Amino acid sequence: MKNITLLLFLWMSLQQALAQGWVSDSIQVDFEPKSIRIDPLSNRYFLTEEMQILKYKPDGTFWNRYENNRLGIIGNLDVSNPFQVLVFYPQYQILVLLDNNLAETGRLNFNSIGFGSIRTAGISDDNNIWVLDEGNRQVYKVSTAGEKKVQGIPYFGFNILADKPIFIQQKSNYVYISQEGQKVQVFDIFGKWVKSIDLENFKSVVYIGNNLYYDDGTNILEYPIDIMNIGTELRTIPINETKSITYDVVRNKFYGLNKENQIIYFDPKKSK
Repeated sequence: MKNITLLLFLWMSLQQALAQGWVSDSIQVDFEPKSIRIDPLSNRYFLTEEMQILKYKPDGTFWNRYENNRLGIIGNLDVSNPFQVLVFYPQYQILVLLDNNLAETGRLNFNSIGFGSIRTAGISDDNNIWVLDEGNRQVYKVSTAGEKKVQGIPYFGFNILADKPIFIQQKSNYVYISQEGQKVQVFDIFGKWVKSIDLENFKSVVYIGNNLYYDDGTNILEYPIDIMNIGTELRTIPINETKSITYDVVRNKFYGLNKENQIIYFDPKKSK
């Protein structure tokens, strides 16, 4: 009886330890993904080394794929709107629009509609598109037909690295531009620069809601968002070499890939 009690205690301790860390997900794929994204409906998108996008339903069932081997490397895959997925190919300055079945619904060729060198693109809260003109350090909001909705004010007070991807993301009334190793730049919805946020050892913004989470290569760090100031750190979550960290708002969990490219997750509720 004592041995059974001890084994039960050890098992419960192990389960608690696992629950407080990154855990292998019950759903896996039979290939090695390069990165993972999760949309607001908990669908999963995997980017492969061959620049294929594979979409899976929340239960792990394969849905569809998109591939285009004529446009080069994918610079940004934005799944913020499951019904209007954005795939940006910086080499050819082309943004591809996909529906929820990953069928192509349109394209924007920024070279042909009079833009400079567009470095990144992301969905806006009203389902238009935010883009960053690298040369002019200027943000625009454009329609899916390429019509300029907002033309921002150039601001040259920040650097853009040539060899690292850069991302643009709107949350509420602000647009965030982020790149590994650089300060996060904040613009308002009229395209005017507001401030920069200096986050030590910054790798990527994981998720921005009421709080800002970012990856510094060792931990996910959580801060409350205050546009005038980043407040006191709320929590630190070790990432244990997890890569391609994303957030599932349905399950309220962080997801990512481990060194073997297996899907793992972290439940913040169980770490409190």
